[in-house]
Amino acid sequence: MDTTSQKRMIRLQRTKKERAEECRVHLARHRRKRIKSAKIRSSQRIAEQFHEAVPCCPMNQSTMMLKVGARG
Repeated sequence: MDTTSQKRMIRLQRTKKERAEECRVHLARHRRKRIKSAKIRSSQRIAEQFHEAVPCCPMNQSTMMLKVGARG
């Protein structure tokens, strides 16, 4: 049978393992949350660039489309 001090040590080791596992889980959740917010931020930046973009030569585009349509 274990003595009282041995029981305390066993209990302490279990607690340390549980705390370490909780810490790992917490860090993993936090990491996923940061990655998700980074993806959202980057997609918002790209969307803003497209909203601000102006087609450079709409006349050339429509002319090219007419030429392709005449061929087909």
